[in-house]
Amino acid sequence: MLVGCENLAKHIDTVQQFGLPYIVAINEFATDTPAEVAALEKWCEENNHPMSLSQVWAKGGEGAIDLANKVVALCDQENNYAPLYDLDKSIEEKVETIAKKVYGADGVDFTEEAQAQIAKFNELGWDKLPICMAKTQMSLSDDGKVMGRPTGFRITVRELRPSLGAGFIVALTGKVLTMPGLPKVPAAEKIDVSRQTISNWENEKSYPDIISVIALSDLYSVSLDELLKGDQKMAEHLEESTNVVKSNKKLTGAILLNIILMILLIALNMLLPEGTYYLVIVFCGNHEFIGIALSDYQTDLGGRLLWDGIK
Repeated sequence: MLVGCENLAKHIDTVQQFGLPYIVAINEFATDTPAEVAALEKWCEENNHPMSLSQVWAKGGEGAIDLANKVVALCDQENNYAPLYDLDKSIEEKVETIAKKVYGADGVDFTEEAQAQIAKFNELGWDKLPICMAKTQMSLSDDGKVMGRPTGFRITVRELRPSLGAGFIVALTGKVLTMPGLPKVPAAEKIDVSRQTISNWENEKSYPDIISVIALSDLYSVSLDELLKGDQKMAEHLEESTNVVKSNKKLTGAILLNIILMILLIALNMLLPEGTYYLVIVFCGNHEFIGIALSDYQTDLGGRLLWDGIK
């Protein structure tokens, strides 16, 4: 376990480079042994790192009172904060500064695509923007399999993307994947599925298109009838429209169905007009209800998914 403290030491070093105070929070869980906690406390003491034992998992807020008081005290102290680089530096220099000072890399390699993008960004005057690194969280390097505090490695920047609204350039390293971003007003804010909505569907004899029903194992025990609170006609419509799978197959089958569903939605995303909303009803075996998802996949596939899970 103490081998991992090398990684912690690098993060502490990074905070100190910004000229900020810090504290190590030992987040204790029930599975942690007294010997493990004592070893971490001893490591902090031997290396002169301020620390606090956080027992939030077992005691809730009461278990973090000491940590909270110490954090407040640190916030009241004067600090010598300074950014790691000057914005007037080149894109390459800013990325290399982060790679060397934060990750401990020997340097940075830019792919041909990244070099071409940098040249274009320079022409457009975007080279003065700060840098946001997109990198695996599993390692200080860009290889998620390299643990601890590695040395003698280089970071590869394969692509750069401008996020002009946010005001920075994203440098994608290694094989990292990014999540879809949301606009200032996500479509999810306009989604409202309530009992009244279901009643309106019934009164108007107009129901949303059902794309698919996923049959999962009996993970939940809230029936559809109980959820709809007596809206029997709506329940019957859902059953007729979706051809509910009546089985208790293992989760493997459900995963395959989910993959098929996503392929179908991607295809629909290419064909249907913008603004089309899909209602996905998710069931366990024997019609047991898991949740509802509404998504404007045409706007941002997967980025607008809203689950209303019920246990």
